[in-house]
Amino acid sequence: MQAKSTGVYCNAAEHLVAHRGYTQCFPENTLLAIQAALDVGAKFIEIDIQLSADKTPILFHDRDLMRLCQETDAIHNYNLAKLKTFSNYSPGRFGNKYHGEQIATLTETVKLLKNYPDITLFVELKRISIEHFSMEEVLESVLPCLAPIIGQCVVISFSLEILALLRQQSSIPLGAVIDEWSDAETKNFPILQKINPEYFFCDIECLPRDGNLNLLSSKIVTYECTDVELALKTLERGVTFIETFDIKNMINKVDASWQK
Repeated sequence: MQAKSTGVYCNAAEHLVAHRGYTQCFPENTLLAIQAALDVGAKFIEIDIQLSADKTPILFHDRDLMRLCQETDAIHNYNLAKLKTFSNYSPGRFGNKYHGEQIATLTETVKLLKNYPDITLFVELKRISIEHFSMEEVLESVLPCLAPIIGQCVVISFSLEILALLRQQSSIPLGAVIDEWSDAETKNFPILQKINPEYFFCDIECLPRDGNLNLLSSKIVTYECTDVELALKTLERGVTFIETFDIKNMINKVDASWQK
């Protein structure tokens, strides 16, 4: 069965990405949020990676620890042992409900996903770690951790330079992240051509206002969306995936819409 006038098959889970896990109901980038996303049927999950002071890949989005952990400084200012004493509990959203939830490592995440071989993991390499360490150090730390599930992984980044380097070193699928669609078609287009990423990620608010969407041969992924009607319209324009914090409700509501 297909959606009206499109080639989009009516299985919402095939087109929705759990953005940092099931973030609507659980602290982002935690094992709790990832497991919850898996439990509600997510087939695609996106996480963010930074390096600790001792170069352990850590799941964390922000440039500092205040919003999510109520701690000062950045991930790279602490070694793993110290980071494990912090709670990744999103107090501004959940109060103390999840206090005690640990900051997750990439190794712990890989161990979890080994039990779900059909899941695709989008692994975003954050620029703050690339800036603090180097592209080479980030890749040397992250790639061995991904090895047990490498066939399930896509490495993505706003740093097109690290993607270009990785393209030379590995056959792992890549995803370029650029907020503005217009930048991808202009100033960033030469390096995008060189990388030829399998995926292209763009802010849903920065897409062209109308028309079909395509860029090189990349599958297009947009972020962040919890509006079902907007998601449906965007998919109809040629986007393959929608990133969402509210993976459970979006799967249910998109499926319900397609089945009408």
